[in-house]
Amino acid sequence: MAVWKNATSVVLVHNHSAGEVRPSDADKDLTDHLIQVGRILNIHVVDHLIIAPETFFSFEITGLMAELWESTKYVPPYEVAERIQEAKEEGNSGRQGKGKGRRVVGRRGEGRTEKGCRNCQGSAG
Repeated sequence: MAVWKNATSVVLVHNHSAGEVRPSDADKDLTDHLIQVGRILNIHVVDHLIIAPETFFSFEITGLMAELWESTKYVPPYEVAERIQEAKEEGNSGRQGKGKGRRVVGRRGEGRTEKGCRNCQGSAG
């Protein structure tokens, strides 16, 4: 649906009706896969929520999204090599006094504003 609607970002949500909201390994793997698909399609995966009748679990709030964004488990090897090469090139440019900071390719938050995001680091409110 996100592709059909030309979405730029998505929040994944599913329920655990039994009340246990701790993510399973399958939940983490699915999220990791969808982050990689989102990178290919240029659709940012903002969060994954697991909801239950009385509580919820947020991958973003708990830091699990950041961990999965850094994961290379499902990244094709050629892309890992490209990211390393780009980081090296940008790192060298920064050392030559051109005023460029080091940019890490594929970091969470790419292409989105965090203004007003209460759970984001460096947020306005």
